[in-house]
Amino acid sequence: MKKSKVIIATVLMLTFLLGTIGLSGCATSKPSDTKSDVKQKTVGFILLYRRDQWYMDLEKVAIETAKERNINLLIQDADYDNAKEVQQIETFTSQKVDAIAYAPTDMNAQLPSTKAAKSAGIPVFVYDTGLADFTDTTTWVGFDNYKAGKDLGEAAAKFLIDNYGGKGKICIIDHPQNPFVLGKRVDGFLAVIKEKCPDAKVVAQQSGEAQRDKSMAIAENVLTSNPDTVVWLGVNPDTQYGIIAALESKNIDPSKVAVFGEGWGEETLNWLVGPKPYMKAAMVTPADKQSAYTINAIADFFEGKKIEKETLIPTDIVTKENAVEYFKKYGIELKK
Repeated sequence: MKKSKVIIATVLMLTFLLGTIGLSGCATSKPSDTKSDVKQKTVGFILLYRRDQWYMDLEKVAIETAKERNINLLIQDADYDNAKEVQQIETFTSQKVDAIAYAPTDMNAQLPSTKAAKSAGIPVFVYDTGLADFTDTTTWVGFDNYKAGKDLGEAAAKFLIDNYGGKGKICIIDHPQNPFVLGKRVDGFLAVIKEKCPDAKVVAQQSGEAQRDKSMAIAENVLTSNPDTVVWLGVNPDTQYGIIAALESKNIDPSKVAVFGEGWGEETLNWLVGPKPYMKAAMVTPADKQSAYTINAIADFFEGKKIEKETLIPTDIVTKENAVEYFKKYGIELKK
């Protein structure tokens, strides 16, 4: 009687063990296809600065896009400080993150730390601003500034042809210290003017150092020596706003002149469609595009997709015809 009980117990135990092994085998052989099972990558992400709405919007969209692509962002603010940004790159390298992305505060200062990161096996992505040498980077993600300059040149040429028979005086207030971005805008602009309005004359081209007050002072001096200057190019928002301030101070008729440059927000909208529309067209580099293109390039790299050395983002051209609708989608409207 005891022997039969032992046999029954043994059979039951073997049945249980075989069942457990079978279930265990099924569990390990089942393929995993859920997003949560994919190992999350960590990226050290450095902002040029966090001082204005454009970069705040960039940061917000970067976080949202990274979440969608299963990337963990470690965000730092360089605050436009070379030494601080170099230290941040070095820290991310020592932390052995899966990738580093940063907007350079300078074209040369970060080259050694970028090279060190690459030597450590960490891919480096540069966005927005540029470097003197991209050898040690995976890709540069930024706007096609030469094309943007050409688009502004097309608008300026049309203004000259429609109003002055293709002739007229032009003033360019640039910032040669930033040739990679702002210099390309000027080059593109001039290429179109030379082709379509060869009789137009550039009477002044000076650096406003991307500052509103300095650009205003330069524009006032140009208006003193060449009061009939009709086309103005400012390479960034503060430059063109300084130009407009000078035109307004001299009571220049907005219909007689045209200001072109980079714009964003309510101030740009006002100068395009407000009571004094000095601005005739502005190139826009939306922060959400910059963020999405950058994070997606990184995610695509992680997935083994081919990444070009340059990832160019198209800019938008805003005029009085489309300005209200364009900015409304970003929640920007003129205050009544």
